[in-house]
Order: sequence, then structure tokens, then C-alpha cells
Amino acid sequence: MTQNARSTTNYFPHDANARRDERILRLRMKHGAAGYGIFFMILERMRESADGTVTDDFDVLGYDLQEDPELVRSVVEDFGLFDFEESDGGDRRVFSRSFRRRMQKIEDVSRVRSEAAGKRWNNRASKAYESEKPAPAANPMQMQCKSNANAEQKQCNKRKENKSKGKKNKENENKDDDGGSARSAPTPPPPEKKDFSGGKGFARELTQDFNWQLNVARVLDETPATVAQLVGAFVDYCAAQDKTHDSAADARKHFANLLGKAGGRELLETIIRKRRRREDRQHEEEQRREEEREYERQRARAIKPEEYIRNKGYDPAKVTMAMLSNPKWVEANPPQFQP
Repeated sequence: MTQNARSTTNYFPHDANARRDERILRLRMKHGAAGYGIFFMILERMRESADGTVTDDFDVLGYDLQEDPELVRSVVEDFGLFDFEESDGGDRRVFSRSFRRRMQKIEDVSRVRSEAAGKRWNNRASKAYESEKPAPAANPMQMQCKSNANAEQKQCNKRKENKSKGKKNKENENKDDDGGSARSAPTPPPPEKKDFSGGKGFARELTQDFNWQLNVARVLDETPATVAQLVGAFVDYCAAQDKTHDSAADARKHFANLLGKAGGRELLETIIRKRRRREDRQHEEEQRREEEREYERQRARAIKPEEYIRNKGYDPAKVTMAMLSNPKWVEANPPQFQP
């Protein structure tokens, strides 16, 4: 698919080694290629939606995908491939964090290119307007003003010349007998050289150079998202090696040499996998903390046994939860009062 064709469709990046992801492997082990296909069909649905989410009504989703709703539910819920959030309408929606990150990078690239095209168009239109605008006609009043301005400029130049001569005479008076200056100005210190080590500076600037990333993607025949991941791994590599770059061109050259070297790309892909595992662990930790907070919220909202018994119309001092859980006892002992 060409670049022009991609820009006119609902394109989204797909890593060539996605099938070897640990979560995808567990999905394929249980549901085979059918589960793998459902996973990507759900991603396609997310790409087509306005907010990047799909419904969690698996009957509706299964009908749309022409697959068993229980199989669709298992793909969504059992392998940690998707997350859930509450919409403005109060219903639960399914989304993917990694998919959102990838699409955000593509949208950022598109926005930067659109803004750059708009600036070029505005500059061209402004130049065309200035070239076609007629020059103002001179009139006697303008000529007189111009003459007065020239005369005033000559007087100003003369005052500056006299002031310069007075300053030179004053400097001669301050000379020592040996010709040296009595009040010489201190030599300013040399400008401090910026430190771009630790993966910062020019190496990190490559993550914002979207036009360069697009050119690299065309050369490597890769998606912009894949190149963005390689650049991020390159920044981490420079930070680990304490590498310093003298310019952005030097950082780009270092990146190209690393990719061209044997084992260079495998090294960057290893860094990417480690970063993903770290992000997955962080995500799991966030989910665990959220589950703990939700448990505490539900616990705070839970009705105490005494209040439950009283709501059923019985005296908590005389009736227990075990009695209320026995249907025969409830039938033989109607409520003592109206709750």
C-alpha cells in the first residue's frame, strides 16, 4: 500500500511480530487463528469509531463480527489485551491503551504536516499579495516630509560624530605612561558548552522530528509507528551509553549507523520489548491499585447486617442474618414492623 493510499483510508500500524507477543501467544494457544483474527477485527472497529472504543455488549459485537459472543468476550476479557472505561452516557466501553498511543503518534504527525502546509500556503499568499499591491503615489506633502527627515538625519549623524571624537579624547587621557589602558574591561568567560549526554539534547530531539521519521519509514519500508519506537529505543540506548552528540545531524548519523550495523536493530528491538514489559508491569500495578480502591469503595457502601435486618422489618437484637437466610423461618415469622 502506497503512502497516498494510506492517507485516504482508516489506516493503523500493525507490527509484523505481533503474533509473538506473550499475551497474543496465550490467546492463540486457547482460540487459535480465530481468536487472533477477532482481536484485529476489534482493533479495526476501534479505528473506525470516533472515540477509539467499542461496546462491551458482546451479543452486539459478536453479531457485527459474525462470531460467537462468548468467544468475543473471552478475547476481550481473558488475556489483558483490552481495558474498560465509562462513557459519558454511563455505559462501559472497551479500548486499548497501546492502540491509543500508536494512533496518537500518527495523529501528531498528520497535525504537524497539516500545520506546515498551512504556513507554506499563507506565506505564498502573503508574498503574492505584496507583489501585486501598487506602490503609493508621491505627493508634495510626502516629498516635503522626506526632505525634512533627510535634514534631521544629517544633524543626528553630525552629533554622533562629535560624541565619538569626545569619547576618543577621553580614552587617550586615561592611558598610562607606558601606553596601556588604566581601566581595561575584563575578558568575558568563554561560552559554556551544553551537555547533550545521557540521551538528552540532540538524541531526544529526534523524537519530535516527524518529517525525518517519515523519511526513515519510507527508506526502511516500515510504518511511522515502528520508526518512532526504534527512535525511542535509540534515546534509551544513548542514555545508557552516556553518548554525547554535537548536533542533530550527528545524532541522526549515529542512529543510521546503529541500524546498519549487524545486530543493531535486534538491540533496539530488545530495548523496545523491555520497555513494553516495564509498561505492562506498570499497567498491572495501576490495575491492582484501582481494584484495591474499588474494593474499599464497595466496602464503604456495603450495608451493615444490623441495618439490613432493620430494613427487612425485624429487630437486630432478636434476629440474626442466619435466620433471615432461612426461607422457612421467614415464612413462619413475618416482619415485626414496617421498615
